[in-house]
Amino acid sequence: MDVVAAPDGGWLAIACRDRTVRLWDMGSGTHRQTLSAPTVDFGGYGSLVAGRDGRRVAGHWADGIVWVGDVTTGESRAHRIDDVVSGPQVAIAPDSERLVLGLQGSVQLRDAGTFALLDRFDIGVENQVRRLAIAPGGDRLIVLSDQSNEVRDLPSGKVHAVLPADRSWHQAAFNGDGSWLVTGRDTVSIWDAETLDLLREIPERFVSVAADGSCLLTRLPEGGLRLRALHGRDSGDSGDDESVDLPGTAGAAHGPTALAPGGQWFADCAGERVRIWRTSTRPLPSAPAFAPVDKERVLAATAGGGRVWLWTGGGRQPIRLRDAETGEAGSTMQPVGAVRDLGGLDACVMAPDGSWLAVATAERIHLLEPDGTGRHLLTGHRQQVRGITAAPDSTRLVSWGYDRQIIVWDAGTGARLATMPVSKAGYAVHDTAVAPDGTWLATANWDSRVRIRDLATGQNRRVLRGHKNSPTSLAVAPDGSWLASAADAEIIIWDAATGRVRAKLTNDFYVQRLAIAPNGRWLASLERRGAVTVWDPHDATVVAQLWTGSKFPTQAWPGSCVWSPDGTGLCVVIAGEAYVLDLVDR
Repeated sequence: MDVVAAPDGGWLAIACRDRTVRLWDMGSGTHRQTLSAPTVDFGGYGSLVAGRDGRRVAGHWADGIVWVGDVTTGESRAHRIDDVVSGPQVAIAPDSERLVLGLQGSVQLRDAGTFALLDRFDIGVENQVRRLAIAPGGDRLIVLSDQSNEVRDLPSGKVHAVLPADRSWHQAAFNGDGSWLVTGRDTVSIWDAETLDLLREIPERFVSVAADGSCLLTRLPEGGLRLRALHGRDSGDSGDDESVDLPGTAGAAHGPTALAPGGQWFADCAGERVRIWRTSTRPLPSAPAFAPVDKERVLAATAGGGRVWLWTGGGRQPIRLRDAETGEAGSTMQPVGAVRDLGGLDACVMAPDGSWLAVATAERIHLLEPDGTGRHLLTGHRQQVRGITAAPDSTRLVSWGYDRQIIVWDAGTGARLATMPVSKAGYAVHDTAVAPDGTWLATANWDSRVRIRDLATGQNRRVLRGHKNSPTSLAVAPDGSWLASAADAEIIIWDAATGRVRAKLTNDFYVQRLAIAPNGRWLASLERRGAVTVWDPHDATVVAQLWTGSKFPTQAWPGSCVWSPDGTGLCVVIAGEAYVLDLVDR
């Protein structure tokens, strides 16, 4: 597989193992078109390229085959280069009208539409081209080969300048205005494109350069990624650049990687999947950044009143709400009745409309006003409460605990509306979710089944069978037509009306939490290793994957995964740390 980004970042092209090239629209996250490719094996990492005007993509396949796809028309063509066993290196001229092919012993210029030979120049009989890069003006060409590294004039092929003959280089590119060129592999070298003076060496591994030459992605010695802006000559001859470290990226870009212009996102290949990483991911520091004296922990995230909130504190510290975007302090929870303090936090939830809060400590539930003051003390569980769910209309809440009971409460009066006994012993219920219309409740059960119960009577409407292991997380679509459940690394999408399986998704690792976007279009899964995967549940494809840089301890809170009310981002909580993840460009 290989990937390449459009020069304007509008699409991502993927050379797939089924011998097609597929384009994905990065604005909507939807499949845009499929271009047919030769019926032979793809050339591999670094083989797929895009023209600077975004009209064409090209690549080399096995048996000396060169392929060109037209993004505007959807047409594609392939041509076999005579006397070439392995595929040549390919570059596209800025106007997308010409191809430059690097072969053993020569470089060829061909018409991108007809493959007609326009010109060629020799580089030495035994000299194999390893990489090509064309200047933005189309008048210069970097040729990295086994015996030499050169900058040549186009179309004459005359040697303009000679670079050090370093065979370790496997990447080369011009910056956006053609005033610099960048080469490297284990280190990055920045050169003046006119004089070939070395401006700067950077002790970081070369990963990828944006198609428009605006920025560079490098790997730091400690493993994470750094995004570097590549400015023009007016920035001075020092080669200084602006850079930003990308947290949580140690596991990224170890295979084919494409960097969008301006560094707004990058894509990498991981096995049979392509992951999209938003470089606008902003880690929200763990609670010490909020209150360095008290050293609060972040316990959970919840949505309510049009905002996302963090629950912090616990233990000897007061339990507080903080705005997930700003970290600004909100309400401090106060116990109800004769209870001296809240102590540890076992479960919490906020009403979707922000009209109340609920906090569980041991077997009690404190139903609170939005400012944290007491409203009702809910007693009915005989053992520790494991979780609380709010009904979408904010009129009821549902709690479940170790006492094998599910209790439905009236949020206004605190009255118990229904009690549902659970027959299985032990950790009988892992999670619950209430339907948008408030008529039914889904429960994730220890016996590997998902049950849909009537919320008023507690009676089973249907039992959903399909998981091999116990489901631990549930989410219901905003329109109530489908629901998702996760067991280990498996996610099942169910039809809520029939109970049939719509799709099965396989995550990379154990799924901790699920969350469905407010518009029902995306499903997010948070796994134990700290990765967040965004799925299109309707066609079972991965839309994006981001890494928080944290992972769950062996024994920990189940964590949180909450969509922002406008559906543009996620807030996740892992082991005392919160991360706000942007999923769209601002």
